[in-house]
Amino acid sequence: MTESVGLRHLAQGRPQVGECVFCAGQIALVPCTMELLRAGAGAQARIAFGHMRKVLEAVHSSLTLGHVLQAHCYVTRRQDVRVVREVWEDLLRTAREEVSRLSHL
Repeated sequence: MTESVGLRHLAQGRPQVGECVFCAGQIALVPCTMELLRAGAGAQARIAFGHMRKVLEAVHSSLTLGHVLQAHCYVTRRQDVRVVREVWEDLLRTAREEVSRLSHL
């Protein structure tokens, strides 16, 4: 893969309008077995969002969930929406606090 102009700007710490990273299809696969995690929606959401975080970091080490502008998460049971949303909000709050802390250094 060749480095795009946008990624060069990111590497220089100057994100530009229009730079986007699209990440899709992250599910709760356990890396060592490549099988779906057999647990509740909260645990599955943490694993899937963790995979998303790793994809962002692979694109550029400074990208975090705090940089996410929009996320779509599909659940199979209506009652799981609240749990997954709480996990997302917790991870997002933590990521944004980290981005804020690092930007003040």
